[in-house]
Amino acid sequence: MRLRDNLHLTRQHRAKMLQSVAFSSGTGKSHLLIGLGAAAATVGYRVRYVLAAELVNELVEAADDKQLNKTIARYGRVDLLCIDELGYMELDRRGAELLFQVLTEREEKNSVAIASNESFSKAHMFPRTCVR
Repeated sequence: MRLRDNLHLTRQHRAKMLQSVAFSSGTGKSHLLIGLGAAAATVGYRVRYVLAAELVNELVEAADDKQLNKTIARYGRVDLLCIDELGYMELDRRGAELLFQVLTEREEKNSVAIASNESFSKAHMFPRTCVR
């Protein structure tokens, strides 16, 4: 089962699907994210789970090796990208821009689930892109 085979889950339900759930520290956000990814994989979705710091490090290395487009495309091909621990480390400008490229590559194509210890209204990851 693929998302594109279930078009009723795309555009008209997008507003309902894009919601923020806030939990305090130690309440199982990572566990919930892993469970969400496992459930999606069980029904046939392609899922990738990654820690935000690992993703940013991989993107920086890919950019240095002139492999950034290939790496971003690889993350763009999965149906659900689960990014965990966003906000636990402060991103430098380059890291934030590279992560933002991955997110914009996925925009209106595939889903992203993010677990963070920061609410997006307080996010310091993308200071020039967040509406405050």
